[in-house]
Amino acid sequence: MTTVPTRPEKARLALYESFSAPTRALLALDAGRMGSWSLNIPSGEVVGDRFLANLLGLDYDRQPWDMTTFYEVVDPADSSHVHAAVNHAWTGENKSYDVEFRRRRIDDTCPLLWLGARGQVTERSEDGTPLYMVGVIWDVTHQKIRADAINKQAENTFALVRRLIDLGESTAESQRDFAATLRSQIDAFSTVHSMLTHAAAGEPISIRQILDASLASLLVDDPRAPPHLVIECNPDIAIHPDKILPLAMFLSEIANSAARREALSAGRNSIELAVTPKTSDEVFLSWTETTSSIDDRENHVEGDFCTSLLDDFASQLGGTVVRTNHTNQLTLELTMNIVE
Repeated sequence: MTTVPTRPEKARLALYESFSAPTRALLALDAGRMGSWSLNIPSGEVVGDRFLANLLGLDYDRQPWDMTTFYEVVDPADSSHVHAAVNHAWTGENKSYDVEFRRRRIDDTCPLLWLGARGQVTERSEDGTPLYMVGVIWDVTHQKIRADAINKQAENTFALVRRLIDLGESTAESQRDFAATLRSQIDAFSTVHSMLTHAAAGEPISIRQILDASLASLLVDDPRAPPHLVIECNPDIAIHPDKILPLAMFLSEIANSAARREALSAGRNSIELAVTPKTSDEVFLSWTETTSSIDDRENHVEGDFCTSLLDDFASQLGGTVVRTNHTNQLTLELTMNIVE
């Protein structure tokens, strides 16, 4: 069945067709933030648009550029695979080439810039010698940084799980305790997974976000109930992405330990958590459990596995846990680094 365009659709088609093919191509390149170029292979002369000149740091008004100048823009670490990709397209081994490379940095003040490039031979002589080539170059820095950050987070996660298993093998008193702790730590990772994704995209993550997510199981749903868990933390204190998971797992183990001791089960039991800035790079975390009965002090004693876990996570946060155990009060203190 043939579909007849409506009047608005006809108007849009007429507007689209009013632009010449070159104009439409330029608009598409601009929308994709791509720079275009063409190469006369025998002469080695390259010409391109302003966006390309800005990406590569070339003088737009001094065209044509020499192909040697083009190659000099490529970071030496990436030069060999860029040359190989172009040569494969010239010889016909590949129909086109598609590579990513870093732009050469003149000094440390130049920002790191990752570029994607795609090109294709458009004309050959009768004997197959390549004559002309065209292509595009675009900025892929954001995608590369995000991909690297995600890979790094994955590596950190696997390292944490491996360390957790090693600690469990050497210190856990029972398989049941070990399985329960491992399960809770995996849950901790699941809880902050979205934060890790946002952090990999360059979004700042605050300590308060991690506190709320990691301690959600201890929060009271009923707004009329007394606040057994009190959290004091400036919501603007950000934390380095590499510290998100260790902090979440540290808090998860404290919360699970408190739950095992039934720290909030009695009516007058309470927990206070405070995070305060210490320096521009450090914050002070204080966790205080107050019980209503002297008999509850025995519940503060923790096994070697829990102690080892907290110490290990604290070490990854650049600090050491200080424990103070009184008659009806348990305090854990940690000074941690929040930057790289």
